[in-house]
Parts: sequence; C-alpha cells; structure tokens
Amino acid sequence: QQTVVVSVGNVRSVSITCVSCMSLNTMSISRNQQATMTGECPDCSPDTVYKWSVIAGDSTKVQLNEDTTTTGDDSPNLVVRSGVLASNQGYTFTRTARDGSY
Repeated sequence: QQTVVVSVGNVRSVSITCVSCMSLNTMSISRNQQATMTGECPDCSPDTVYKWSVIAGDSTKVQLNEDTTTTGDDSPNLVVRSGVLASNQGYTFTRTARDGSY
C-alpha cells in the first residue's frame, strides 16, 4: 500500500533519519531513550516551514509539544522525550516542509 499526496506549490525532497536508531545499529529503541530524528531537505531555503507528526501503529496521533519533545513539532529536527513512546509499538514519523511564503 502506498499513499500519494498531491500538493499545491513546490514539493520538497525530504528524508528522515532516526539518529537514535543509528547509534544502536537497529530500528528499535528503548522506551527509556529519547527518539531523535533528523530531516534532510537539500532544496529547502532558510524560510522553509517544517511540521512533524508521529502516528502510532494503532493510528493514535502522538501529541508533539513542550511536554513530549525538546524541539516542538516545527523544528528541522525532532527529539521526542524518553517515556513518551510506548514499548512494543511501531511509529510512523512524518516531516513536511513548505515554503514560508505561503
């Protein structure tokens, strides 16, 4: 299954890397560990606006705010505090990037 979103305006090439996972050389992290995600956007400008979202495997949206992250949901990178993500649950991290001129 694949979902394609059609957007108005320029579509940015965005990639996401799980830094926490890389340090462990696995795609799993401990619940007691913060989840650090970085995003690459080679064609983004300094005025690019970012937005992160995190959806659990059961389709529950994880609230991203000052209590659950150290970065908020509008930073180029995302750091989810330890203890926020549940054990034995898969999560989908999404980062969108759009021109700040909208």
